[in-house]
Amino acid sequence: MADVDDCEVLVVENGSTDGSHDVARSFPGIQVLREPVRDPYLARNRGVLDSKGEYILFLDADCSPQSGWLIAMRSSVDIFKPDILLGDLMYPEPTPTLLSVYRDYYNTKTGWLLREDLRPC
Repeated sequence: MADVDDCEVLVVENGSTDGSHDVARSFPGIQVLREPVRDPYLARNRGVLDSKGEYILFLDADCSPQSGWLIAMRSSVDIFKPDILLGDLMYPEPTPTLLSVYRDYYNTKTGWLLREDLRPC
């Protein structure tokens, strides 16, 4: 069974106004970083630069992971040794049309990238 007790948690404050970075600071062991330019990719890159871990997992502010998700991800890495591990994008139902289109696009793109003939790439 995978152990997740050795995880490093970095929170990148990227222009939020809801005080979530202060909430994150209240938990022991969580490091709060700041990326002044509002852009999710720059925020992720800021986290990567400060990360000391062997594996990096991104969880955005609008994500609500299912119970046990971190253990499942860690177990998959331990078993399959992938270079990258991707998950499907899901929204709660009923999903507005625009989000449904984006979800379907994202999941189709991910599926295309994981095609057998592209895996060596």
